[in-house]
Amino acid sequence: MSKDNKLQQKILKEVYSFERKRTKFWIIKYLLITFLTLTGLLLVLITTLEVLNKQRTLDVLEIFQQDFDIINSYWQDALSTIIEETPVDSEIELLFLVIVLIILIILLAKNFRKIRNRLSAIKKNKS
Repeated sequence: MSKDNKLQQKILKEVYSFERKRTKFWIIKYLLITFLTLTGLLLVLITTLEVLNKQRTLDVLEIFQQDFDIINSYWQDALSTIIEETPVDSEIELLFLVIVLIILIILLAKNFRKIRNRLSAIKKNKS
């Protein structure tokens, strides 16, 4: 092997190592942020449902056990009652977490091909 070829191999090895670390970090960061977002979303939903349950707001949903005509006539009133009695801070938190989740899904869709190609290149280089 010539010196140039050894140098190329060394550079390629460094590039693969860098890409492997970068991809691993991106995946770990993405999974951690997604997990934290979903956990936060679940906690806000649980606390909101507890508040609505204490206020007996969810009793409005009993309307849906009635005749279809009653449901068709009053579903908007039931929904507006639930929305009005939901604490504003919970609504803001839910909206924020849903937006973050949508952004994470868009990022995954945008970077999916790139990450998949990096992983397959790393796998080829390992074997």
